[in-house]
Amino acid sequence: MHLTKIEHQELQDKISNGERSLSIPRNVARQFYAKVSNKAIMTTTGDSAIVDKSLVITGLILSPIFLGLCLLHVIYEFGWWATISAPLIGLFWAVLTGLTNEEGEWYIATVLTGFAIAAAILEPNGYTIPLATFVVSIWVNRVTYIVAERQLVSLVSSSYAAYDMLADHIEIEEISG
Repeated sequence: MHLTKIEHQELQDKISNGERSLSIPRNVARQFYAKVSNKAIMTTTGDSAIVDKSLVITGLILSPIFLGLCLLHVIYEFGWWATISAPLIGLFWAVLTGLTNEEGEWYIATVLTGFAIAAAILEPNGYTIPLATFVVSIWVNRVTYIVAERQLVSLVSSSYAAYDMLADHIEIEEISG
């Protein structure tokens, strides 16, 4: 929904009063921070997004690193069984990361990640350590979407230029109270 500057200011007031909320698809938000340069964001909005971009890009780097650590541990611990389990783990990771971007919150995933880490710490064996690194990898991937969405909604709420740039992807919802 395209707005004028005055309508955007009115929207900001309604968001502040809790009458409206904005939403942006998580995949759009993550792509925005991963692909749009900080210089372009500063030129358009006047605000730096270096911290937001750094968080998202760090997550994009760490997620496959944790998967790699999982696979290395599987190869080291399982010997020839790794020829079967490593490709299955990679396939399972690809499916899960493909399914976890748009829906849901981070609470349940965080609790499950905590359980996996606790199991690896309390009972480190051939299965708990790769399970923990696998789960952390999925969790980090998921969090990149959530962080990107929240930060971009904040940017778009406060900057008309950012709103105008992403207007085709923004959904405005009325909050009934």
